Amino acid sequence: MDYRRYEIQKGDTLESIALAQNVNVKELLDFHNANSTLTQQFFGSTIPIHIDELIVPLFLKKKKK
Repeated sequence: MDYRRYEIQKGDTLESIALAQNVNVKELLDFHNANSTLTQQFFGSTIPIHIDELIVPLFLKKKKK
């Protein structure tokens, strides 16, 4: 499975991370939640304070036009 860990930076939002990774927020959260420990799962649209990295899907990357 191709993925990488993305270290969350100050000011990041789920939308900004998804946009930078060329995926939508739902794809990002679904992939992260399926590939991380239970305590790191997202249940809303904000990044929980205890989360310091995301599991980012590489296989979902879309080509820019």
